[in-house]
Amino acid sequence: MLKSLDLNFHLMIRIKFALTLHIILFSVFLQAQTFHTVEDPDITFTLEILENWRVVDDGLVLSIVPPAGGNEYLNFTYYETSEKNLDKAFEFTVLAFNKEDELETRIIDRGRDIIDKVEARWALLSFEKQGVFYHRLTYLLIKNGQYFIFQGSALAANFEHYRPLFEKMIRSLKTKKNL
Repeated sequence: MLKSLDLNFHLMIRIKFALTLHIILFSVFLQAQTFHTVEDPDITFTLEILENWRVVDDGLVLSIVPPAGGNEYLNFTYYETSEKNLDKAFEFTVLAFNKEDELETRIIDRGRDIIDKVEARWALLSFEKQGVFYHRLTYLLIKNGQYFIFQGSALAANFEHYRPLFEKMIRSLKTKKNL
């Protein structure tokens, strides 16, 4: 009987230790995250910003820039729309402005994703600017009467490093329609 009580006591101590450790680790994880919130009369939205990245807001476009600066960045903008057809909006806003004969842009790939519980479309583009090759990942979604457009750009040679970072921030979008 005493052995049984002793085992139960040690088990409870271990469980308390494990729970305390999880709480500490979760707290550290939460502190490393930064969120950027924009409150507009019609909509409020939040994006997770990666550690040490900074947000530059010119009132029209949010630019999210990595610590080293340089040619890599994630631009984000939104505007009101009555459009509900994502495919039509995507063809117009993303593909119409990035045809191969315009801006020397080539569409490498395209697909679909889910952002903030709604379908999004994306396209991966390649272009040259002043003799330097870039890749741009463009996402579009429609939610709460707003177009949300993200453009993550990086030097072609660095793009595979930045793509998952761009996608993490894009997929963190949370929106709420204001009453």
